[in-house]
Parts: sequence; C-alpha cells; structure tokens
Amino acid sequence: MNLKNGIFDIADFRDALSEHEGRRNKKYQDHKGVWTIGVGFNIDVDMPSKVVHALVEDGLTEEQIDRMLDVHIEEHWHDLIEAKPIVAELPGPVQEAFLNMAFQLGVPRLKKFKNMWSGVEEGDWQRVVDEAKDSNWFRNDTQESRLDYVISRLETMLGPARNIV
Repeated sequence: MNLKNGIFDIADFRDALSEHEGRRNKKYQDHKGVWTIGVGFNIDVDMPSKVVHALVEDGLTEEQIDRMLDVHIEEHWHDLIEAKPIVAELPGPVQEAFLNMAFQLGVPRLKKFKNMWSGVEEGDWQRVVDEAKDSNWFRNDTQESRLDYVISRLETMLGPARNIV
C-alpha cells in the first residue's frame, strides 16, 4: 500500500478500523439495515456490480478482507488529502483521527466540520477537539471506542509545544 505522505502506523490503523467497524466474512445488515461485509464495506455503494454481489454470497477470505481494506483505506486517504491537503503535514496520530472519521462519515461529510477545520488551519487544537466533541457525529455515535480513539489522537496536539501548523 502506498499512502503518500501518510506517517502513521498502517497496521495499527487497520486493527482499529476492524474493531470500530467490525470484521465479518459473510454479508450482514448493519444497525441501519445496510448490507455490509468485511470491515464496514457497504455492498451496494462500495461494490455495486452484480459480479461482486455474486462473489460475496459465499463470503470472503481473511486475505480478501485485508486486500479490500487496504484499497478502501488508500482511497479514503487520497480523497482526504485531496480535500484537505493540510492533513498530510500533520503528525501520524492526527492523520489517523481524520482518516478514521473519513472512513466512517465519508470525506464530503467530514469536510462540513467547518469550525474544526478552521481550528486545524489556525493551529488551535483545543478548538479542533471542542468542535469534534460538539458535533452530531460525536453525540450520535454510540461506539465509545471509536470516539475515544479519534479524540485521544486529536488531543495529542494540545499543549504549547504541539502547535505545528
């Protein structure tokens, strides 16, 4: 995998996504009734072809799930950096936080966190953390482990020596 400018630990990130999204080799309906497989792959959006639908009927191997996850992470990374180039300049833990949010929300929705992104651009990391916590995403995501993961990585930037942008 080639995450251009990514400086975080990709293996740890894969593990975190697998924990947050779940990892299943058979298709299932998620909490919103969306048909899903692997590590949070929306079958209709991420794999719309009839050929793929036929393939997932029998389930996926661990190797197939890993490969799909790598491709999915790389696509989200590319989209995130294209939308918010500043992310490529940030420390690894902060990159992980934003990429995790992009994976869950999609980059178009993540871009709508205007006040949070203003905080990033201004180097106001307390504002970044506060805006993330004061969002519908934070209030409505019932998975505390994901919220803790993201917020703890954003909080690594708090303190006078961490204001790098």
